[in-house]
Amino acid sequence: NNMDPITAQVGLQAFSLLSGAGAEARQNRAQIRFNNIALSGLQEQLRLLPELTQAQEEMAQDRMNTAMDTMGMGYGIQWEQMNQSMDSVLDTNKFSNYGQIMSTYDRMEGRMQDKLQMQMKNLVDTRDNAIAMAQAQEVQETARIDNQIKLLKKQNQEARKRDSFFETLF
Repeated sequence: NNMDPITAQVGLQAFSLLSGAGAEARQNRAQIRFNNIALSGLQEQLRLLPELTQAQEEMAQDRMNTAMDTMGMGYGIQWEQMNQSMDSVLDTNKFSNYGQIMSTYDRMEGRMQDKLQMQMKNLVDTRDNAIAMAQAQEVQETARIDNQIKLLKKQNQEARKRDSFFETLF
């Protein structure tokens, strides 16, 4: 049962092509399974992004509130000290320089209030910036994940086309 060399070579090539096709089909199916696992992970990340952003926004608000509380306590102590020193100055001067003392007090109080307003505005700006950054990060991350999802779906589409092509060889 001797085959001529040409027939044997053609048979070997056909066998090699078919076994290669089987391996290619298995590889395509494995790629699709792997991509589907990655897709479900990415979809979970997308689902959690708004919660993460909200947590960052709440943290920025809490940091601002804590800083304002601390600052308010500090200013409360300063105002108390300023009032006590004014009382003692007024007591020792027996109203002789009342107008000048009150004018100095008003200027000091005005400067403290201006400083407090500026620091509060800075805290609000810092909070607003942190919130804006968290929101921008969410938009960027959403776009990145969406692109990865599209890429994986496209790879699955291509793998399914190749898979069906190699299946038709059998």
